[in-house]
Amino acid sequence: MMKLNVFIKSLVLNDAIFWFSNYLFLSIASIHISKNMINGSTLTAGVSFGTYFLFRGFTDLISPYLHKRLNNKYKIIVLTICILIVSIAFLLLSFVHNAYFAILLFAIIGISIGVYNPIKYAFFSQHLDRNKEEKEWGLIDGLGLISIALASYFGSYLAETIGFVYLLRVSSLVFLLSTLPLLLTLPRLRKYIL
Repeated sequence: MMKLNVFIKSLVLNDAIFWFSNYLFLSIASIHISKNMINGSTLTAGVSFGTYFLFRGFTDLISPYLHKRLNNKYKIIVLTICILIVSIAFLLLSFVHNAYFAILLFAIIGISIGVYNPIKYAFFSQHLDRNKEEKEWGLIDGLGLISIALASYFGSYLAETIGFVYLLRVSSLVFLLSTLPLLLTLPRLRKYIL
């Protein structure tokens, strides 16, 4: 078993929970948008995803210039705020019945994840253990992809059994859980949690 430092452990766990909560809904979101929303269609479902990726892509390009001077504590705070925004957006999606408002929420989610990803992966890169880099990158990537696959299975099951509204609310709560491993990287909080 590979021994990992607290930052790597926390970020790998955060990553797995974050992508799990994201893909509980996103893997089947187009069905919800096209079938269950006013103005919903294949076109608005595609526009929703296109908007998400467009805003996320532009934010991914811009955000590194805005946060490169942040220290570790503030990086964790920004990551936590981004997760809270995504969690709130997913919760709001559970109340939305109009596809056009869903598109706006997808833009907000894209911006938040566009800020979140570069910070998280830069933070991860800074704390890689010497001579374990490949294993630690493989760990975060592999567990992230496995969590996405499991979320796709579980999300489609939940959508079928409890419906999309409750699936979105579950996803929103799981996003909140993904903040806990991040908070463990802050020494002042770690002593109270561990």
